[in-house]
Amino acid sequence: MYPSRSPCHYHKNAGLALPAAIFIITILALLTAAMGRLRESEAISYGQAINSTRAFYAAESAAEISIYKLLTSNSCIDESLTLLAFSQCTTNSRCASNTSIFTITVTAICGAGIDQASRIIEVRVK
Repeated sequence: MYPSRSPCHYHKNAGLALPAAIFIITILALLTAAMGRLRESEAISYGQAINSTRAFYAAESAAEISIYKLLTSNSCIDESLTLLAFSQCTTNSRCASNTSIFTITVTAICGAGIDQASRIIEVRVK
């Protein structure tokens, strides 16, 4: 005849699915949290990259304006410019002369807070 199975044999395997399900849910929650942090850091770096590019072009534009003013008036001028095309950007131009060579240094700052970026451009005009 067939050997009889004791009811205790079935109870040894009971409850294995619950710890496995808790483990899988925990792993999925950790992966979701990690993906959220990665997405947040991507958004921050994207904003900084945009403001960095804007600051570079604002500094370059202010340098060109300063060069134009220098060549038309033949005098070195320190000034702060607000460029309408670059909202939330400020530029400061400093001009120094050494005999016949003029050095124009422009600092542009764009954005605010964690997204703030700045660029410095130096141009020499003879």
